[in-house]
Amino acid sequence: MNFRISPSKAASALFVGLTALALMHGASVFVDRVLGHPRAFGLNALFYLSAEDNVPTLYSSLLMWTIAAVALAIAAACRERKITGVVAWSGIALLFVLLGIDESASLHEHLSEPVRHALGDVGGLLYFAYIVPYGIALAVLTAIYAPFVLGLPKRTRRKAVIAAILYVTGALVLEAVGGWHYETMEVRDAPYILMITVEELLEIGGLSVFLCAQLEYIVERLGGGMITVEASPVAEASCHTAHARASALS
Repeated sequence: MNFRISPSKAASALFVGLTALALMHGASVFVDRVLGHPRAFGLNALFYLSAEDNVPTLYSSLLMWTIAAVALAIAAACRERKITGVVAWSGIALLFVLLGIDESASLHEHLSEPVRHALGDVGGLLYFAYIVPYGIALAVLTAIYAPFVLGLPKRTRRKAVIAAILYVTGALVLEAVGGWHYETMEVRDAPYILMITVEELLEIGGLSVFLCAQLEYIVERLGGGMITVEASPVAEASCHTAHARASALS
């Protein structure tokens, strides 16, 4: 079974997905803020970018796990061809598996309160206190992965850096500003809604760009975008046995 991966077509599909999420979120905000139906039979919460356990959360989680799967496939290809990158791409796969679990289970939201109390009931930009341990983890990963990123092909490196900037701006920078706003002002005013909209779109946009960077890497470093799925020897033997039995019965 073969299928071809085109970075440009993947980018178009990811752009359509991001646009669809933005439009559904915009419609939910319109129904809520303009038409005056905050719940709308539960449909608003289903499509709000800032809500949890909904369509945008599922989309983000699946996107993270797709990135993990592609990273694992790249690591396997690097191992087979005996080129560098096996450990780095395996680490990226593990990272995005964990991020997908975090996103789908909203683990970071549950972490904010205990971290905030541990830091002396901090507020303001640190109100969503989970950004402290996550920021430290980001700094450590940046130091570890800097040589790997610098060694990537030019187009892959550029996309990976852009993806990181987009995601970190949304997940940490705007999250910090949003925490200050959440603590000190009316939560559901227009500036806050705009802020969380931009924040979530930057995060999903960053993930989308990184997936495109992975596909560029497959083209630039591995020489192509086809994935071939072959049956294992055991599976082939089982398949031949099944065909033989079917022929005997017929």
